[in-house]
Amino acid sequence: MLCSDSGVKEVNKKRPVHAEHEFRSIGFPIRLNFYMTTHTTAAPFFVATLGIACFAVMDAVMKGLAIELGAYNAMLWRTGCGVLIVTFLYLLKRPAWPPWATIRLHFWRGVVISATAFLFFWGLIYVPLAEAISLTFIAPLVALYLAAVLLGERVDSKAILASIIGLCGAVVVVAGKLSGEYDEDVGKGIGAILVSAILYAYNLILQRRQALIAKPVEVVFFKPLPFL
Repeated sequence: MLCSDSGVKEVNKKRPVHAEHEFRSIGFPIRLNFYMTTHTTAAPFFVATLGIACFAVMDAVMKGLAIELGAYNAMLWRTGCGVLIVTFLYLLKRPAWPPWATIRLHFWRGVVISATAFLFFWGLIYVPLAEAISLTFIAPLVALYLAAVLLGERVDSKAILASIIGLCGAVVVVAGKLSGEYDEDVGKGIGAILVSAILYAYNLILQRRQALIAKPVEVVFFKPLPFL
């Protein structure tokens, strides 16, 4: 976990604990002020699970669109529709304009996630969806160590074990595809998806930072702008 400033004392586990953190790596000096409680894990877990389910449905839809329209055109339509929806929500909320350091973080993550999505959807053209998702299981392993290095978070041994199991699954998929004769395009698709998974892990680190300093509607509003 990130270390809090001195002088902060825990009065009651049910009461919020104020903490200030400062990230300075990769050029984003942002000072954070947020509240943490010990009884807020259920709701975020449910929301994250729902988000993953929506993400899986999107992958299936985008695979079909990428085959029909091409990866870039499918991404363009997806991003354009998303911008219309998110812009409406952003203007409806009318939040205060974020500081320049926060905007830099938003745009940098937008660049990373755009490259991540394009490589993944391009790889889906040549690799079956189930196998493509299996290949992305290396992302948690990469994210664990990036979180430890960039965020200073402690890595639990169980989390390491689970990520290694995911990595083994990805190795099995790649070995099965590359054994014997295989289409050259399949190899390119596997490579694109693996690079996408690594970028996605880095994206999670940036997303974690955004979640601590900005509201969801602001984060989503800025995400597609670099692609456009």
